[in-house]
Amino acid sequence: MIGGNVIATVQVKTGTGKNAIGETVQEWKDLGNLLGFLDNQTSDINLQEYNALIQETTDIFICDYKRLNGMHFNAENARFIIDGLEYNILLIDDVEGRHEHLEVYLKFIGLGQTR
Repeated sequence: MIGGNVIATVQVKTGTGKNAIGETVQEWKDLGNLLGFLDNQTSDINLQEYNALIQETTDIFICDYKRLNGMHFNAENARFIIDGLEYNILLIDDVEGRHEHLEVYLKFIGLGQTR
């Protein structure tokens, strides 16, 4: 068991709506929480030869494997909110498909909107 010291709220896209000034905005729904560790991956190393998604990674979240509400979340339909901050999911790695732990590569966006 990995455990952790940070709770990540996983949110999935539910559609679009309008904000107070009429702009189209993405709507999100909480799918569940994951307990794990968040590690900063930003560095000044030249990563041009690596996969572009990994190059954009600012943080990595490592946690035990878990299906939330019986549903898989993915980089196209979900994001993380950790301590009120929003992170786009770039890649979710179920290492060797063993369903033992997840490594989630994230890109820091800024202040999150919890709803």
